[in-house]
Amino acid sequence: MKIGYSAWGFIGDGIEDSPDGGRLTRALFIEHLIKTNYEVIWLQQNRDIDKNNEPLFDINKSYDDDQKNTLCKINYNDKFPKLDVLFIEWRWKIHDRNTSVDISSKYYTPDYDRQLELLSYYSSNNTKIIIWDKDEKIEKDDYKLFTFNVDNSIQILSPAVYPIKDNEYPRKTLLFPCDLDKIKNTKVNTEIRYLLGYVGSQYERDEQIYKYINPFSCHFPNNTIFAGNWLKYPELKKRNLVNFPRITFVDRVLPKDMGRIYNRCLASVLLCKKNYAEHCHITQRIHEVAANGVIAIGLSEQKGIENFVDGSLIISDAYDLIEVIEYIYRKSINDRQILLDNNINKLEPFDIKNVMSEFNNILRCMNLK
Repeated sequence: MKIGYSAWGFIGDGIEDSPDGGRLTRALFIEHLIKTNYEVIWLQQNRDIDKNNEPLFDINKSYDDDQKNTLCKINYNDKFPKLDVLFIEWRWKIHDRNTSVDISSKYYTPDYDRQLELLSYYSSNNTKIIIWDKDEKIEKDDYKLFTFNVDNSIQILSPAVYPIKDNEYPRKTLLFPCDLDKIKNTKVNTEIRYLLGYVGSQYERDEQIYKYINPFSCHFPNNTIFAGNWLKYPELKKRNLVNFPRITFVDRVLPKDMGRIYNRCLASVLLCKKNYAEHCHITQRIHEVAANGVIAIGLSEQKGIENFVDGSLIISDAYDLIEVIEYIYRKSINDRQILLDNNINKLEPFDIKNVMSEFNNILRCMNLK
């Protein structure tokens, strides 16, 4: 089966100052698509290049890493190859980046225009299309971008356990995958510098910072570290330094380097946007922290979070957060390990084997298997 894959981002490490936090899960997902004997054709710009501007995943190269050797089997095509299914990681309009900007500008990115081309071409050919709305950005007005004449021609997927209800295009769940076999037996961190750590950017999470993190950081000053775009933009930097004075902010790190932040942290709060909370949209943060020996703390406002985080680690306000951190900190290393292991055991639905099983079921429902 030929799967045309459209995503604006990286499969490898990529560049450091990029908002593409999904590159680890994308690499794992594509690796297992290929291992399932699907032919993967990358349809967006190949951004995985080395310091010499050469392709990072080159079939003529030999890697020690099994995943990289597998990813070398990706084919790259900037035209319109024959496909069995078009798979899109949804891109949306971003002012002055992919819309309302001259294509000659250094700020222009072709992701949205290329996505429109692909949708127009493959929908007119009645090719089956799967859209993974990883950021919950599809709006009803976007539906006009695809018209279909065949039953089961399109399927929208969401990383939410309880996807947005839509009678026109009912959504199904596809969670962000992790390699649970590699996460199991992770040791809880023992050299603690920060009580709380978070590797992720600010996007639409201010309300929860004010509600949970800011009061906590005032109670335990200089014990919270956030890595991301929090200080990237001058106006935002000034606001964040004034509004969140007790939080230590550092720049983005490559996904492979997030351990440099997390290995000094005791716990991490699973922050989420309002619509993520309503639909139990769980980001990859949940398995990233577990893989780095950090104990995840969930928010009671997030529907269904009790299925993925130990009940003793779910909070409803800053007071709860202080209580839970003190509860964890007082525990012996062995008891902290039990908390981490309990959280890891709850990651089973995210395991790549289960995610691939769900994806294959989706293909079957679309008469593609």
